Amino acid sequence: MAWFLTSLACLLLSVVAVPVSSSVFMRMLTSRGSERPGSPTNSHSCWSVRSVPNDLRSAAIMGPNGLSTYYQKYTEAYGIPILGSVHVPEDAVKRACYVVRFLFADRQDVRRSYYKHFGRFAVYGQNEVTRSIPEHAYLDPFWDTRARGLGATLTAPVATCAEENALCYSTDTYDPNEDIALHEYSHALQSLGAYFAVPGFEARLKSAYSSAISRGLWANTYAGTDEVEYWAEAVQSYFNANTHRDTVNGIHGPVSTRDKLRTYDPAIYALIQEIFPCNNNYITRCGNSQTLRSQEHAQQLRMNCAGSGGTGTGTGTGTGTNAGTGTGTGTGTGGSCVDQSASCQYWSQTGECSKNQAYMSQNCKKSCNLCSAGGQGTQSGSCSDQSQHCKYWSETGQCTQNAAYMLKNCKKSCNQCSGTGSVGHTGSCADQSTNCQYWSDTGECTRNYTYMSQNCKKSCRLC
Repeated sequence: MAWFLTSLACLLLSVVAVPVSSSVFMRMLTSRGSERPGSPTNSHSCWSVRSVPNDLRSAAIMGPNGLSTYYQKYTEAYGIPILGSVHVPEDAVKRACYVVRFLFADRQDVRRSYYKHFGRFAVYGQNEVTRSIPEHAYLDPFWDTRARGLGATLTAPVATCAEENALCYSTDTYDPNEDIALHEYSHALQSLGAYFAVPGFEARLKSAYSSAISRGLWANTYAGTDEVEYWAEAVQSYFNANTHRDTVNGIHGPVSTRDKLRTYDPAIYALIQEIFPCNNNYITRCGNSQTLRSQEHAQQLRMNCAGSGGTGTGTGTGTGTNAGTGTGTGTGTGGSCVDQSASCQYWSQTGECSKNQAYMSQNCKKSCNLCSAGGQGTQSGSCSDQSQHCKYWSETGQCTQNAAYMLKNCKKSCNQCSGTGSVGHTGSCADQSTNCQYWSDTGECTRNYTYMSQNCKKSCRLC
């Protein structure tokens, strides 16, 4: 019963508009049950709304219980279902499909994780309520007036929004200025996608959030609630689709665009940029419906840009090896010492080298003056801790969870005084996660060397 109640809390707390703490949201997402068979595609059929395929009614294909007969309208993006009841207009399903297509274009690993965890998306009609969604039918009636969209969890792997918000109706009285689909679907991408697919994602998100709050950022806004809402609100701003207020009002404030986010909170900006490296432009939801659907259908999204470039769709860029917007070279041990972002110099000048050491020491080495001759040569000088808290941090697992910072500043407590400049590989050499081999296959040993070298030694061939 305790497990059930915790799972329920996770679902309830991923909602938009009124600050409700959701700090437990990510904590339940630590185990994987059965997986959906097959793999996601690189294509979509958002323009074609049709009947739900019979095989998706099966629990074996679409867990945990198969798709309910409530769902009568269907389309897909990358093989991920977008659903609606008979009461939902096709335009709303198409708009939801566009949001999914947009969010999951950039990274194949994130897309695959969401697919394998039975992830799907749904829209409910303007005269329907939260509990009309079968996966949410067990909720308290309170939620029928409390929310017009929920995020996805392992036990209820569907993220939702309502027709009137998706299509920007003037009758939307809940939160007409908020793109609820983008917000809730970003929660879903985090919880069933990036959480599992991207090594160290949760630790880095929590670190960015803690750093921001400690510096007084996001005060009196919904983004300041916890790291979960911090993520979703920041994603909205990154894609220039957040509600703007000249002064903070308890929910929103002036940080509502990508440019403002970049200068206000570089750490979360950089993490979002890592998850969305293709730099696609988001088509916002309000305007002439026919024109918007045409624009969405015609848009050529760059795809699969993490690592060695993207495949693109239609005329999308990055079709060759190491083409597109990859991460470049010199990010591993040795090699050239460069900045991985054009914003590094600015961030350095505003003190981020100290405020956000974990990110900056890995991605802005040049601007933070962390370049040294040679690569992994022998370690010189004394090996010591740079903080009196290192021993405590080590005992609480931070050498692994925040390796970028700890291996540089707490060498003694993290047992890095072995005489070499690289991480020691003595003792048992094993993977600390069942996902290591997949991460290795998708290039994470290079892209996220600090985390992978500590937690996936076997798969990264570091034994």
